[in-house]
Amino acid sequence: MLKQFCSGARCFLEKQLPLPRLRFITKRPRVHDSLYLSTMQRMYNYEPEKYVCPLCQIIRGEPTDRGNQTEDLVFKNELATAFVSGKWWRTNPGHVIIIPNTHIENLYDMPEDIGHTLFDISKKIALALKDVYQCDGVSTRQHNGPAGNQNVWHYHQHIFPRYEGDNLYLNHADTWWPTPEEKRPYVEKIKQYFQR
Repeated sequence: MLKQFCSGARCFLEKQLPLPRLRFITKRPRVHDSLYLSTMQRMYNYEPEKYVCPLCQIIRGEPTDRGNQTEDLVFKNELATAFVSGKWWRTNPGHVIIIPNTHIENLYDMPEDIGHTLFDISKKIALALKDVYQCDGVSTRQHNGPAGNQNVWHYHQHIFPRYEGDNLYLNHADTWWPTPEEKRPYVEKIKQYFQR
């Protein structure tokens, strides 16, 4: 069978071949099993040796070099945790970071079931921000590898409240580390949203 494809002013014909049938005969373990995670193929990793992961510290309830952030948790289940970020953009205060509870360095290593869970939580957080911050929209951001601007070697996704004309992507230099007192009202609003 021939099918015509057009690209700009050029058209060409391509023969359509049937796709091979794929069969999977091995049973894959649950991807959040520690055995599976330890044996996964790790191809694109940049974490330095003896890295002390601040996001793992937050999950375990330990203080990081930026203090104890356990009071900033707004959501937690068996696979993931969400907390109000310790670093803020001036025009977008109170953004939330979502992380897997298992140390996974980046998107390349992400097991699919955990990835799906993180997506579901990102939607819940986005809806919470729209409701409690009365923001105009939200942006999600996630980085992989040094060239992708990743600087913490544990997968994390940012959910930013957005406002008309906030210029989030132009304001990278205008950031600060808020005090616990500055963060508290944002944390409380999101916690209350999830308690409804």
